[in-house]
Amino acid sequence: MSILDFIQEKLSTTGNAVAKKTMDIADLTKASIRLATEEEKLEKVFAEIGKIYYEQYKNDPDARLKGYIAQVELMNEQLEELRTAIHALKREQPCTKCKMAVKNDAKFCSNCGAQNINYREEE
Repeated sequence: MSILDFIQEKLSTTGNAVAKKTMDIADLTKASIRLATEEEKLEKVFAEIGKIYYEQYKNDPDARLKGYIAQVELMNEQLEELRTAIHALKREQPCTKCKMAVKNDAKFCSNCGAQNINYREEE
């Protein structure tokens, strides 16, 4: 075997090994992405189950979940306070019909057309 044949064989073997490694890495990446996607879907389903349970049983929850229900209630109150503060800073309020933001100086909601009952001209 000549030196050129030897080099050609080594390059071919190395090239094949690199190609296999590249394919393995690509397959691993695809599988990892698919796993993460499926886990995310599962988390969304669990969250939806939790929301449904909360809405249905918040007034009479299972004893094991009373603490979580209380946390949700407190967090909802805090979120509403923050929304109200943000609306005030932006000089707007939620539409009474569709709940989209309506500027204080708007006579009507730009989303649903409902009259802004809190309309007042800006000074």
